[in-house]
Amino acid sequence: MAVIDRQSAGVPIAGGKLPEILLPTNCPGCGVGLDREGLRAQNYVCDCGHHFRLGADVWIPIIADEGSFQERWSGIRSHDLLTWTVPKRYEEVVDELLSEGLNESVRTGTCTLNGKPIWLAAFDFGFVGGTLSIVAGERLARGMEQAASSGLPYVLVCASGGARMQEGLPPGFQSADFQLSHGQVDLVSPRTELRPLLAHLLELYSAPKRDQDRTC
Repeated sequence: MAVIDRQSAGVPIAGGKLPEILLPTNCPGCGVGLDREGLRAQNYVCDCGHHFRLGADVWIPIIADEGSFQERWSGIRSHDLLTWTVPKRYEEVVDELLSEGLNESVRTGTCTLNGKPIWLAAFDFGFVGGTLSIVAGERLARGMEQAASSGLPYVLVCASGGARMQEGLPPGFQSADFQLSHGQVDLVSPRTELRPLLAHLLELYSAPKRDQDRTC
């Protein structure tokens, strides 16, 4: 981690100013009254370590350099192929979310991160629990295909409704600590350190191989 800390020094923890989000009066983690501007400056992470839930509209300016995000395929819309009506019509649900400014469960586009071009996709839990739809899958697949063909890194911010607890899954299996201890993720990084870490990884893996060997 010393190498990462040294090489990511000076990289801002966010690409630009973050939009405001709905917040409680006190932090659920420590109970302290919240300083909204101070919390926003810390990527909505309390001093106690509690991470507040973010939507794609906040994740994008955290990762992308300010003004660099170019959204792709935002005009693709979901269709009610099953004529779903319970508890309400599917099209009605989608229209309500669109009126609230939520485009789909995934937003995809290109941007730069610390000056390096990348593809970026961010899930939004606020859109039907971040569930994967035909449109979301199409946006993800198109972005991955174009990233692969152009040789650009692909950064994905995941958020989903998760699995069904009724099926008796292991306790805590969705937590970061569980996934780390079981080899499902390589590293758990606080949100305030995520962008500098990503910038370092982009620098590392875009360097000539001899430089990668020396850095590692």
